[in-house]
Amino acid sequence: MRLEWMRPVLFGGLLAALLRLQGGAAWQSDTWGLVRAGVVPADPRPLLPAVTPLALDGDRAEALARTALLAPDDAQLRLALGQALLDDHDPTAAAVQIRKAQRLAPDDAAVAYVLAEAEEQVMLSDLAQDTARRAIAECPGWPEARFRYAVLLLQNGHDKESQEAFVAALSMPSVPAGVYYEFGNLLLERGRAAEAVPYFQAALRRKPDDSFAANNLGNAYKRLHRLEDARRCYEQAIAADAHNPNPQNALGVLLEDQKDWNGALAAFRRAQAIDPHYAEAYYNAGSLLLTRGRLKEAVQQLEDAAVLDPGLAIAQLRLAQAYERLGRHREAARAAARAIALDPTLGKGGAAHE
Repeated sequence: MRLEWMRPVLFGGLLAALLRLQGGAAWQSDTWGLVRAGVVPADPRPLLPAVTPLALDGDRAEALARTALLAPDDAQLRLALGQALLDDHDPTAAAVQIRKAQRLAPDDAAVAYVLAEAEEQVMLSDLAQDTARRAIAECPGWPEARFRYAVLLLQNGHDKESQEAFVAALSMPSVPAGVYYEFGNLLLERGRAAEAVPYFQAALRRKPDDSFAANNLGNAYKRLHRLEDARRCYEQAIAADAHNPNPQNALGVLLEDQKDWNGALAAFRRAQAIDPHYAEAYYNAGSLLLTRGRLKEAVQQLEDAAVLDPGLAIAQLRLAQAYERLGRHREAARAAARAIALDPTLGKGGAAHE
């Protein structure tokens, strides 16, 4: 779920009333802190009722589109195509297909749930709210649908109603791990690490091998300066899923903060090996190498990060610093200009962080 649009001031007060938890330690953040720490969103697919599996070769969305031409009245196939388009970051096309599925299966809660996600992504938040309410009407006992509805209510300024919806989602008798995980993420992204901890713990009690929940519990502990607890969580996340690069990256950040340079670099390299397209791991490795004076290696890592994520302004800034120290002044000026164009606050040094 995408929660970037949440209004921090409103949300802080609302959650304080909702949760009635004491504490809520503040933590310092910057424009790239969440990237560096490896805060990761939930995989939405485990939250959805199962869609008929299809054995496909090649591009999933293209294969589903071809199959849909042969079975135009198959609502589940249209839903699967819509989900594939969402996964491919094309919510407009996804909404078209899911609406076709809804016409074919107007009482299907899963169709309404995924359609609400697509509508949210194309900024039709009022329509998404109504669609999420429809999912609840079709499946009143579905906590994830209630959670999505609560988030959309909050986005649309319906504060009292959103509080009631959050309470309803979290008080259901069989709340799955994914809802606790998402709620913990929501708190963590708002800087409320102490309040996020019990929700990640609840997710792990229900699903002990959830690598993402263990990783983000580690991130919450790190915000609270409970570094040994954080390390244990990262190691738990790594053991639970060797194919998840996030805890390797987060462990590297922790080790770097503890001045274990070699251990940190090794962790960043492992994250890269797991996912060669994971830009943050290249950035973190490059930044570490830069601070250690290994300039040519730093440039290679930072250039890779900039290619993998052209919008990562801090990578351009670090690249400019590396070029400058190597005497490559023209390239340094170009990289610095790109960094400031992406994030003007970098010109004031606001995002620098060692």
